[in-house]
Amino acid sequence: MLLEDLEQGTMLTDAPIRAHTYTEDECMDTGYTLGMKIREIIEFYTKYGSQGWLLGNGLPIVDLRLAMRQWHLRNQEDIPEPERNQHGKTPRQLEIERRNSDESP
Repeated sequence: MLLEDLEQGTMLTDAPIRAHTYTEDECMDTGYTLGMKIREIIEFYTKYGSQGWLLGNGLPIVDLRLAMRQWHLRNQEDIPEPERNQHGKTPRQLEIERRNSDESP
């Protein structure tokens, strides 16, 4: 059955992924659990609600929590990127490598 659908090209046309319509309350509840501010939640709700719950690339939002987490992280300006050394590794990565090499016989 799956092979027939692939050959005929009907696999994606039978059950396309559709955008779910989320309520303001669902967004509020999800945003609170992610530590978002009310203004940020309302901005998310009004932007994507007005776009029919589609992302900028036209794909539907299928996981509200992940979409809101991405929105929240994108708006975080005070989280600096970890510093990297000349080899492109963070201090944490270097520490892990050092510990691993100390444990090796």
